[in-house]
Amino acid sequence: MAKQVFYDPKQARWRRIRRIFDAAAIAFSLLVVFFIYSALRSEPLPDLSWLTEKKPYHALKENEKRRRARSAVWLRLRAPDIATRLTKLRNSL
Repeated sequence: MAKQVFYDPKQARWRRIRRIFDAAAIAFSLLVVFFIYSALRSEPLPDLSWLTEKKPYHALKENEKRRRARSAVWLRLRAPDIATRLTKLRNSL
């Protein structure tokens, strides 16, 4: 008959594995008890102040559109060196 590969007549491995399983079970039990305790105690949560936040979005007015268009024209006409630098930088990336 062939020899058993994991033959352990003193069951020393089983005692070690059993201690590891017991320690893991105790740790898991403590974790579950802590979770239940923290979930059931009545501590108020902070308010989510989403309703009081005001979003800064608004439509551009006609004069703001013109002002931005003028600044773009000024950039093209009055500062050609800046515009060329920007285009060179954009092309290099």
